[in-house]
Amino acid sequence: SNDPALRARALGSKTMSLVYVGRYSEAAGVLGEAERLVATRAPGLRAAAAVWRGQLAGGLGDLGDRRNAYWAAVELYTEAGDAAKAAATLTAALARTDLTPEVRGSALLQAVLAGLREPKGDERNARLEAFVDQLDALGPTAFDAQFTAHTRMNGYYRGDDIDAGIEKHSTWVINASKSFTPR
Repeated sequence: SNDPALRARALGSKTMSLVYVGRYSEAAGVLGEAERLVATRAPGLRAAAAVWRGQLAGGLGDLGDRRNAYWAAVELYTEAGDAAKAAATLTAALARTDLTPEVRGSALLQAVLAGLREPKGDERNARLEAFVDQLDALGPTAFDAQFTAHTRMNGYYRGDDIDAGIEKHSTWVINASKSFTPR
């Protein structure tokens, strides 16, 4: 077919199939071709290409590249206005049981940040608070993600003058700042 998007999708599917059967070198070559096509003739598939990249990285055992590829996909889906695919990508990442605390913290932070772009509401706030609580449960290894999540949530609550949220997140930031070392 002369349709570049259709060809890119076919190459992406082939990449995923090759990853599933452990033919990583061949998958990398096919993915390179797909990514070149997406970059030059099918930019609407940039998020899908990031998912394909993440699948290959996961197959190769490169958890850092896999995480980066999935976060790129979340951002690209969000940028394209496809909140459902962004949410599905985040949900899949959070459902994994093999994440290190640092990587899980990064995933939870991305879920909070993506959620803050959604329409405001009690259900959304409760879901984001659950993510923050999960982040806090990870302990000090996820401190940077915790700090960012608490400060962003605090900013949201301050903007909407929601006292309970302001108190919770301000208290966390104040307590955390007691451990800071002056430079």
